[in-house]
Order: sequence, then structure tokens, then C-alpha cells
Amino acid sequence: MFCVFRSLASLEAKLNYLQRTLNRQLKNDRSFPLVLHFSYNKVLRPRGDILKDRVNYFDLKEAFAHPDEDFCKHWGIEIGELNEAKAKRYRQNDDERDILW
Repeated sequence: MFCVFRSLASLEAKLNYLQRTLNRQLKNDRSFPLVLHFSYNKVLRPRGDILKDRVNYFDLKEAFAHPDEDFCKHWGIEIGELNEAKAKRYRQNDDERDILW
């Protein structure tokens, strides 16, 4: 039972972050289901926090669906800054068990 609740909590955190913090209307975004695949604390939150302060709008696929090196090169971000943002979000036992389909 714990895994089910943990999985739902992860999914809820991702949806809340995308809709409330990044102010996205997900029903119209073509990348929406894809971004749920990525880790909240390792990909979505660190990258989203960096980009929301730098650019007005960014494509979710461009922001989240590429390796760290490609992300940093595309957006002109130092890899150290991304690693620092990831370190702030680090949590023990952070394995997400979302089953999307």
C-alpha cells in the first residue's frame, strides 16, 4: 500500500509543480505526458527552477527531455549551477515508482 501512495504523491507533486509553479495549461501541451516520466527532484524541479527565473516561456520537451550536458549547452547554463540545484533537491530514498501506462 505504501508504494501506491508514494507513487501518487510523486505524480501529484509533478502536476502541481507544472501547473502552479510553471503556470502551464497541461491539457494543451503536446509534451505533457512525456514530462511525467522524469524525476521530480532530479530533473523537473532543478531545471524548471533555473529556467523560470531566466526565460518567460520554455518548451517542456526542450527543458526536460535531454541529458544534462545538452540542456546546459542549449540554455547557456553552467553544469555546476545545475548540479547545485540538484543538490538542493537531493532526498534519500528518492526512487519514484510512478506507473503511467
